Amino acid sequence: MKISLSHKKSLYFSCGFIILILSSNFLVQKVEITGRVNALLVWGTIVDVMVVIPGVVFLFILRRKPTVSILAPILCP
Repeated sequence: MKISLSHKKSLYFSCGFIILILSSNFLVQKVEITGRVNALLVWGTIVDVMVVIPGVVFLFILRRKPTVSILAPILCP
């Protein structure tokens, strides 16, 4: 299977974006750089992990047309 140059760029971009999201959530939750963690930050992390990251994987790595049959298993692990 050959991977084109544009697909490699989108793969690197999406992996970097996912690492950025996860590292910022880690810094907020575990290192507590913003002080005490409140419930809103926890809900934001849950939304990031369950909606944003699968959306990035779907849009930048898989590159398919969004259908309900594909999005449902990705968004509901």
